[in-house]
Amino acid sequence: MLEAAVARGLDVNALARGAALPIEALRDAGAHVSWDQFVDFNASLAQLAGGPAELEALGAAMLRAPSESFFPLIARFVVSASQLHELGTRYVAPSVFEGLPLELVDASDRRVVLRCVLPPSFRGSAHYFHVCKGTLGAVSTLVGLPPSTVEAEITAREATYVVLLPRDERRWSAMLRRMRRWVAGRPLADLLEQQDSMRESYEALLRTRQEFHDVLARAPLAAFIHRDGRYLWVNAAAARLLGYDEPDEIVGQHVLEHVHPDDRERVVQRISAPAAASQPGEYRMRRRDGSTVLWDVAPTQVVTFHGAPARLLLANDITERARAREQLALADRLGSFGLIAASVAHEINNPLAYAQLSVQTISRGLDKADVAPSLPALRGAAATAIDGLERVRAIVADLKTFARADEETIAPTDLNDVVKTTLRLAQKTLGSASRIDVSLGDLPKVNANHGRLGQVVLNLLLNAHEAIEDRGVAGVIALRTAVDDSGLVLLEIADNGTGIPDKVLSRVFEPFYTTKAKGRGTGLGLSICHRIVGAYGGTITLESATAEVPASELRTFARVRLRVASQAAETEVASERGTPPSPARRRRILIVDDEPAVGATIATTLGEDHDVVVETGGRAARRTLAGDPGFDVVLCDVMMPDIDGIQLFEEIRAANEQLATRFVFMSGGAFSSRARSFLANAKSPSLEKPFTGAQLSAAIERLRR
Repeated sequence: MLEAAVARGLDVNALARGAALPIEALRDAGAHVSWDQFVDFNASLAQLAGGPAELEALGAAMLRAPSESFFPLIARFVVSASQLHELGTRYVAPSVFEGLPLELVDASDRRVVLRCVLPPSFRGSAHYFHVCKGTLGAVSTLVGLPPSTVEAEITAREATYVVLLPRDERRWSAMLRRMRRWVAGRPLADLLEQQDSMRESYEALLRTRQEFHDVLARAPLAAFIHRDGRYLWVNAAAARLLGYDEPDEIVGQHVLEHVHPDDRERVVQRISAPAAASQPGEYRMRRRDGSTVLWDVAPTQVVTFHGAPARLLLANDITERARAREQLALADRLGSFGLIAASVAHEINNPLAYAQLSVQTISRGLDKADVAPSLPALRGAAATAIDGLERVRAIVADLKTFARADEETIAPTDLNDVVKTTLRLAQKTLGSASRIDVSLGDLPKVNANHGRLGQVVLNLLLNAHEAIEDRGVAGVIALRTAVDDSGLVLLEIADNGTGIPDKVLSRVFEPFYTTKAKGRGTGLGLSICHRIVGAYGGTITLESATAEVPASELRTFARVRLRVASQAAETEVASERGTPPSPARRRRILIVDDEPAVGATIATTLGEDHDVVVETGGRAARRTLAGDPGFDVVLCDVMMPDIDGIQLFEEIRAANEQLATRFVFMSGGAFSSRARSFLANAKSPSLEKPFTGAQLSAAIERLRR
């Protein structure tokens, strides 16, 4: 752009001052600038150039700038201006600014329609769109045609271009003239000249095809050509990413042979759907050695291969990027926990205090010689202790929900339950400076992960709380859920805090972007919220009043919209709840736990109705089961220091498969991935500590079904 501006006679120093960029950065063709700097540069160009027409002329001149060699090089490999527009839209434009969407709406020999809508995180720039209009008009000149006519609708945030291409009649009209001259009796030399011209054109086309093939073969991205899912050609990068030495080792294999089993259904749907309907997507792939990697696959392109239609796929290995992304999400979640830790401790300490005092009251009452007069008071103290312990259990369960947000299980989820869980955890922190008005509508379930969605709600609530603290007014946070007019489930969180300036609002979803003071934010919260909601097919938007408003009025609105879960999915979840257990019968039960107090308490709870044996630890339980395999139930803790429940179960299953079907597992928190995976796949019932006597009995009874 700088070279084109200089060619048009614009002042380089004035451009640099207007864009707040050093001259060296402008002159370095390999330098990178941010989108905001680029927008400022375009504004400076507009100020110096004098209007849209001059900006369009500058855009046309860019294609002939000395440093712009790539696009003219591509022009050598195409046979029409329409194809050049298509290549530029799909491959060249995305490389300028990642995340800038340029959509090819329609393409034919005479007309190309393109559309660009800036994402919320990008500042608007009508000047840039005018430069693009000039560039689009000049594309046809790279293939030897006159400039195209471009009709455009341009605003600050979006532009639609209709490029009317000039008719390319040179080759065919020349051929017709020569044929007519021959028919009219012209010399045979003219016919031979025509034949030579056609042969040269064909040879040039073959050279172009080979050059394009060489470019694709050497590309760093994985490239595949397949027909009906079977590989016809792959490049060296694809072979390397799948763990093969040579591309020929893959040719002939089916795509599904390299897809993770859990993603095969999605790939089958993609193969069977029209190519034009394909979207970018992430897929887990299996390498030759059995390891799993994550690929980002671009939209499918239709190509001609060996004379028949086929499909071209371009993919990039994003395994390490995905791991880093998950680490950032974990860091953000831990940061949110830090903010609410004090209020959670307060919520736990209160019920623990009165539960402990109540148990001490019961203990003193039982020490008396005559207990009967104290029985009413002792029953009241026992009820109070149970209530306090139940409150602690509920708080710990809420914390576990957030702690397991790294598990990607997506299922029909009640958004109102997510909101209630989050509010219970954050109530003290938020309530210290804000009044929270909650309005929960009657909602269908949404497809989401409970913990991940809770992370979104918590981040939005904490952002609202901090904005109120910064403004120093009587805080109001309004939270409501509803079904909007389009049938989507809506979560809206509004506050009367400081508000968000327009120049900041367009960037709030960018990773690491933050306006908070050092130590108060990483700039990841809203970016992670945006990714989580997007993964569920939803949207998240922010709206903020720019003008000054009364302190009591709501100023900033965060809105999350999610799709409704399918009825089939909800029915499936409901069916898993099962039917109520039938009346219990007396059984022989072995209790295995490394905490003696836990084992003794469970034995006391079950002792009236069952014959109970307690073993402390997996090693002792293994000896007991080896000598006496006749237990009806083995109630086994998962996490134990000597031999854990998983190892004990696997050893018993190898020796006595029938006895292995009588296990019921207990866990105070399966914090290892091995334990989580085991419990998720085990067919045996499992209990989360702490649990009630009724829950314990119900789990034992489930063994009968």
